[in-house]
Amino acid sequence: MVPGAAGWCCLVLWLPACVAAHGLRIHDYLYFQVLSPGDIRYIFTATPAKDFGGIFHTRYEQIHLVPAEPSEACGELSNGFFIQDQIALVERGGCSFLSKTRVVQEHGG
Repeated sequence: MVPGAAGWCCLVLWLPACVAAHGLRIHDYLYFQVLSPGDIRYIFTATPAKDFGGIFHTRYEQIHLVPAEPSEACGELSNGFFIQDQIALVERGGCSFLSKTRVVQEHGG
């Protein structure tokens, strides 16, 4: 992990091989596993957004879940540098989901 990045989680994202080759559809599941810290180790499932976003073609291994600062991510992020090429953990509320995704994308997340 990057020094000074306390609170980060290590993730593995994976898809079945056939889905990864053809893209994830609306009714397909995306799985991600929190590896550390051990007290929140778990396999989560999610589905892609129905109306926006890209198609998942890639398998990611050993990437980090970085809590956004401020947590609602409705404006400039103080830790935006650490979100680049990682996954941002964003709290609900404060602004629209679309606004949050734009803020995170502006920081390379």
